[in-house]
Amino acid sequence: MMKRIRSIVAVAAVGTGLVAAWCLGAAYASANQDDKAKALSAIMRKKLDASSQILEGLCIEDADMIIAGANSLGEAMGKPELLAVFRDAEYREHNREFREITRRLSEAAKAKNFDQATLRWVDGVMSCIECHNHTRNAKKEQ
Repeated sequence: MMKRIRSIVAVAAVGTGLVAAWCLGAAYASANQDDKAKALSAIMRKKLDASSQILEGLCIEDADMIIAGANSLGEAMGKPELLAVFRDAEYREHNREFREITRRLSEAAKAKNFDQATLRWVDGVMSCIECHNHTRNAKKEQ
């Protein structure tokens, strides 16, 4: 029981971190209201909605909800608008890694292994934060 509580607390904490990372991206988009920024903001909103779906699914142990959120995130990460943000190898690696994490998250949910799914989601949130850090730093260098 204690392990489950720790897992839920960890997911909630990293979920909060994801929201903070999304807010930073949204602030950038609102400061640069060109078409590209608007498209990126829409994709980030879709990712945030999918992330909320995953978090809720983990909290109530709803495998279908987790799978749907993971699939939506994986699809969003393949959008040309995201792939065009940065063409550097590090960004592409973050993107590839995140898509792999969402695939493994979905697999864990299909197996109804909610502890494993929780760990995969923690990996996913950490991957998001690392990529957002990279993109912020790369934008400063431009």
